Amino acid sequence: PPPPPPPPSPPSQSPSPLSGPARLECGRAGICPESPRWADPAELHEVRCCSDSFIGGWSQRRDSCPWTESDGPGMDRCHDSKSLAEAEAICAGAQARLCSAAELLADCARGTGCGHDRDLIWAGDRQAAPSPPTAASPPPPSPPPPPSPPPPSPQPPPPSSSPSSLPPPPPPGGSPSPPHPACVVAPLETTPNLALGDSLFVATFSHDGLTFVVRCDQEEAA
Repeated sequence: PPPPPPPPSPPSQSPSPLSGPARLECGRAGICPESPRWADPAELHEVRCCSDSFIGGWSQRRDSCPWTESDGPGMDRCHDSKSLAEAEAICAGAQARLCSAAELLADCARGTGCGHDRDLIWAGDRQAAPSPPTAASPPPPSPPPPPSPPPPSPQPPPPSSSPSSLPPPPPPGGSPSPPHPACVVAPLETTPNLALGDSLFVATFSHDGLTFVVRCDQEEAA
């Protein structure tokens, strides 16, 4: 019978639009001296490819795995120390793609040659590139300074000591003496009127049979 027609070629794997780190997984899970990690796409690592469709000469370890190869038909030879872009181009040239990290962890590409079981293999998983830092917003303008307090109101000058406000000077010769009483003592029989009228002080007393009057009146100030 005529041979079956070849399967349709899968679409070529185009480079990932993401530009962040790419995943590296061990060619055989758990035996690599290096730990799986995210790597810069410019790093150099080994290449294994996967295909969702049958490719003659490629192996499929189990039904849940794609067809895989390290140097089979379409790849022509082993591919060591390749960047991510080179690895994607190699697999696309074989009508295949990079294996996913989950497929490599499931050992789908294990034992496909080139001694890559102990090497970190490029996976098709990518991280988004970090967003560029946004320009820092300018700081808000400083608030205007508080208004200056108004100058203090001028205070009226203290009243001057004018001659009119000064107390009058004392008269020449010192302060006037306060008035003092003037007293008179006389016999009542000879000066009966001495005991009459208002006075500061009037008194009588007897001496040697005679009655005397003492009268004190306010003396006019000098």
